[in-house]
Amino acid sequence: MNGATQGGDRENTRSQPSEHRLGVGNVNRLTVKWALTTAGDVSATPAVDADTVYVPDWASYLYAVNRSNGNVRWSVYLPSVTGVPMDKARATPALGDGKVIVGTQGSILAGGGPGGQVLAFGKATGALVWRTQADSP
Repeated sequence: MNGATQGGDRENTRSQPSEHRLGVGNVNRLTVKWALTTAGDVSATPAVDADTVYVPDWASYLYAVNRSNGNVRWSVYLPSVTGVPMDKARATPALGDGKVIVGTQGSILAGGGPGGQVLAFGKATGALVWRTQADSP
C-alpha cells in the first residue's frame, strides 16, 4: 500500500497544493459529469485510483465505479461475506497491491454475534481475497 492518506496528509487537511485548474474564478462553472445512485447513504470519503472509485454505503454495499463514466464495475453486499446481518463499512477503503480493503462494523449494529472484520477484495473483480476478525464483540 502507498503511504498517502485519504485526507491528503497526516493532518487530514484534504489540501491539494498541486491543483491549479480549479479556483475561485472558475469553480462556479463546474457541472455534474455523472452521479451514482447507491442503495443507502454514503458517509465515507471515496477512495480513487487511476480508473475506479471505491465507496461503501449504509445499506451494506461496497461499490467499484468507473471514474470516467460512473458505471458500476462491481458491488458486494457485505453481510453476504461476513455473515453478520446489517454489517457495513463506514470508512474510506484502503487501496493497494490490487486490493480494496474495508473494515466492517460487525455486530454493533446487529446485536450479538461477531465483531468487526477486515476484508480484502480484488480491485478488478470484487472477489474476496482474504478476511480476518478484527475484534470480538
